[in-house]
Amino acid sequence: MKQIFWILLILSSCNSPENHKDLVFDKVIHEVETNYAGFTDKTENNLEYYNYLKAKLYKDIYEAPDSEKEIIKKYLSFFKDKHLNISGRRTDYSPIKYEFEFIDKNTSYLKIPSFSNKSKVEDLIHQHSDEILSKSNLIIDIRGNSGGSDGAFRKLLPIIATNDIYSRNIYFFATKDNCRNIEKSLGKNIWTKEIDGHFIPAPWLNNQNDYLFKTHEVNYEVNEYPKQIALIIDRNVASSGEQFVYYAMQSRKVKVYGENTSGCLDYSNCRIVDLYVDDMKLSIPTTKTRGLPINSIDYHGIAPDYFLNSEDQISQVMKYLNSWE
Repeated sequence: MKQIFWILLILSSCNSPENHKDLVFDKVIHEVETNYAGFTDKTENNLEYYNYLKAKLYKDIYEAPDSEKEIIKKYLSFFKDKHLNISGRRTDYSPIKYEFEFIDKNTSYLKIPSFSNKSKVEDLIHQHSDEILSKSNLIIDIRGNSGGSDGAFRKLLPIIATNDIYSRNIYFFATKDNCRNIEKSLGKNIWTKEIDGHFIPAPWLNNQNDYLFKTHEVNYEVNEYPKQIALIIDRNVASSGEQFVYYAMQSRKVKVYGENTSGCLDYSNCRIVDLYVDDMKLSIPTTKTRGLPINSIDYHGIAPDYFLNSEDQISQVMKYLNSWE
């Protein structure tokens, strides 16, 4: 009863149009409870605490309206989903450096710190493909790669793949807002009352009903070189970065080094919602991976084959590569 009292009390005091900060929090809650693909999974065993937290945060906003952004962050942190977040105006415009070099006469090195720029990644691979395919070893360093687009690493797959690569399929949370967000790219309307608020096969994927789908087919002769591929990861590898790790680990040539990744993949394909205050935007995952919570990646990330110390990790990887030549 105390929870209900607080909710009614705070809501009754927040209905004035001039108290816009409360309305922003309302918008965040509405979006999460209506359109977030992970909402039911994250609250079904913890609904009482969720309602308590929501009421408490309403009280906090009422008492300290200037703390709006931090209160929203506290609310979103309940879900422990790094794809579900708010962001503001970007202030760091330092260039992202994509690098290629030779470590020694047998080893090429690619540094890919982001998959947010497809053309940069593809240009790097195109410019140096001959060198990469002539050396026994390849190191792909994606430490710090927080993601971007899966399409950005497609040109890497023919270099590293020794066999077909599969991924677990996803479900799409078919709310009216989520459907409208993808209808332009699909070129058709998909929302109906019958599917509203239900999970459906992702309408933009082939093999929609299969638990696994083939994301890369090896219908070509596998390159002799590189013979050994080392993929270096860290705690900052997330989203599409983790998707690349998931794909790469299926190749017989690839071994993964470093530490566990971030754990930001189970709920994805985010819709961006403008909150119209301080340039804040809300990221809402609209899909979830099939088979959860078994084999979940969120919380713990993807573990490497070989853990590394933090100092001079390239040298550590080289010791492994040289011992196996």
